[in-house]
Amino acid sequence: MRILLRLPNWVGDGVMLTPAFEALKKKYQDAKFVIVGNAAVCDLYRRDARVEEVFVDRSKQAFSRFFATMILAREIGACDLAITFANHFYPALLLYFTRSKRRIGFCGFLRRFLLTDAIKKQSTQHQVLSYMQLLQCLEISQDAGKMRLISEPMQKDFLTPSLPCRVVGIGAGAAYGSAKAWLREYFAEVITFLLEQKCRVLLLGSSAESMLNQKIIALLKQKDPSYPKELLHDMSGKTSITELVDVLAGLDLFIGNDSGPTQIAAALDTPLIVFFGPTPPTTLPWKTENAIIFNKHVSCAPCKQRECPLKHHACMREIKPEEVISAIKEQFQRLQRC
Repeated sequence: MRILLRLPNWVGDGVMLTPAFEALKKKYQDAKFVIVGNAAVCDLYRRDARVEEVFVDRSKQAFSRFFATMILAREIGACDLAITFANHFYPALLLYFTRSKRRIGFCGFLRRFLLTDAIKKQSTQHQVLSYMQLLQCLEISQDAGKMRLISEPMQKDFLTPSLPCRVVGIGAGAAYGSAKAWLREYFAEVITFLLEQKCRVLLLGSSAESMLNQKIIALLKQKDPSYPKELLHDMSGKTSITELVDVLAGLDLFIGNDSGPTQIAAALDTPLIVFFGPTPPTTLPWKTENAIIFNKHVSCAPCKQRECPLKHHACMREIKPEEVISAIKEQFQRLQRC
């Protein structure tokens, strides 16, 4: 049996899809999976032995997305079952063009005519459960398991330091928009504390977040020009998604915003401190006991905007560094008890 999965477009959503993927593997134990999506999200699944083929969807960059989608569908070919977890028109069109026997996805404008099973999405439930909802028509239990990713040991000096110190990752960026991002001056205060505790600190992020991480480093220099530079590593743009998975798996703690790296860390059971504000609780880390979540529940939240429309950014500004430092101490105490 050949099953096509059109993955979501965001890395965090791709991680939250993993319980549904595990449920499909359990239901169809002899099936091979064909995955389609952008390069970053596809990389989350490449290591799985049940994934037989990977197709990167670049149709959005084509002169004609319609014809690019048709060409990609012909390359993929017909499958016994095809499911799109991307809640958009073109992924549904892709499934239709493959001529797969059964095509499942969320219903929407015109999509109901492209799918054999068009499911109405329940907007108030957790994203993990929304993906599981698509499998209900396949008589798959809606009892979603934990998120899961495959990692491999990474031999890097900053993950296997000569000194017995904690390794902490910082994810100060948020690809969706600045509204999700905790204040960089607050991150600088927290990093100062970590360096004082002799922790090794990794500034993670894509190349697009390099400037943000450099601004945080500048704040550190301003506060203390003699800060221990050997303990701080700027890794902006220096890791692929698979390498990021391996780095996050080796951390003692990850501190970040509501973002893809945060969901990856949650799937790896890495201890977490995460900041929520403009987004609803439908994307909170799923079934993890290692997360401390900060959410001030201000009156204007969740606004779901990319940038703060009121300019005060209260949902993030009200989360103070002192609170986060207390949470760090709590997470470190838990590690000592393990």
